[in-house]
Amino acid sequence: MRVVGTRRIQIADLNTNLFVRKELDVEHALYLAELIENGTPMRDLIEVTDTADHTNIVVDGRHRKDAYELAKIK
Repeated sequence: MRVVGTRRIQIADLNTNLFVRKELDVEHALYLAELIENGTPMRDLIEVTDTADHTNIVVDGRHRKDAYELAKIK
């Protein structure tokens, strides 16, 4: 995968594709949301691929994306 750079985008603008997993591990997302709410910084970025129609598909970080949404982080 070719890395073009990093940029900030709204969590709501991220689309997920559960191609690798059949479903999200909700318990893990809740755990991460609790960490976020308590001020623990997430060191890993959410990796996305920008498609031809400019849809941001999450490649790595589906649980972190849901955790940010649960913690009401935009």
